[in-house]
Amino acid sequence: MARANRPTTGGLSKKGGAPAPAPGDVVGDYRVLERVASGAMGRIYKVEHVTTRAVFAMKTLRGSYAFDPDAVSRFFLEADAIARLTHPHVVAIVDLVDAPPWPPSFVMELLEGETLADALDREQVFSVERAVAVAGDVASALCAAHERALVHRDLKPENVFLAIDRQGRVTVKVLDFGVAKLLDGTLERKHRTAVGRQIGTPGYMAPEQLMGSAAVDHRADVYGLGILLFEMLTGRLPYQGSVAETLMAIARKEPPSPSSARPAAAGPLPPWLDALVLACLKKQAAERPQTMAEVLTALRG
Repeated sequence: MARANRPTTGGLSKKGGAPAPAPGDVVGDYRVLERVASGAMGRIYKVEHVTTRAVFAMKTLRGSYAFDPDAVSRFFLEADAIARLTHPHVVAIVDLVDAPPWPPSFVMELLEGETLADALDREQVFSVERAVAVAGDVASALCAAHERALVHRDLKPENVFLAIDRQGRVTVKVLDFGVAKLLDGTLERKHRTAVGRQIGTPGYMAPEQLMGSAAVDHRADVYGLGILLFEMLTGRLPYQGSVAETLMAIARKEPPSPSSARPAAAGPLPPWLDALVLACLKKQAAERPQTMAEVLTALRG
């Protein structure tokens, strides 16, 4: 992609934040067609380029975050980080947009399909072959991210997309590096995450994330991939209960083996896969596979 210079303004400062685009509005070179998703800090729109009429997805910061210099800088660092990956299993970013009074935005390839969360809600448990294939594609994407010193830190089914092309083929895409960490220090120099602050999603966080450790590295993604595999193979998370109970269990309890939690009707698991998941879920990062490449080799070997 021909990447634009990183915008720095974040719009005009005012109370209430930047206006939310509506269908028909033009943000930079893109006309908004519809809003397709909304989160705590951002919104996703389907847009078309006003000249080429090519259709994309656009992610924008919402509300007052659009005028928070830290949030704006982190937002575009996310875009920069993803744009550098250019990996078939990472959603592609094609443009950065800073067009006041609209919120800072970046434009991505538009994906058709569903999230892994939607697929699990419908199917509950995956076959061994499908779970291994999805996990392998996610691991491949994360290998590329880790090679560029980028750690995702928020692996969960909502951030894995099963994109379907016109021929009906499925391509796994890793989404949302919004809480990513750059291990070369770029992000942390600009955004000093306080020690003790939890970054991630309860149920999917590695123990070191739970503790707010400043030493969180790529091995937190190894743990997150272990959780994804466990959920695909069993239809549940290894630790269940309230948020407080889940976080306590992550810190103190050993997880059950996937084979013991897998419904009998779904069929048995090969011993190597049981062992791989449990290795990824070790509480001490030093006891897990030390690189995502090791995990990928096990999944595709």
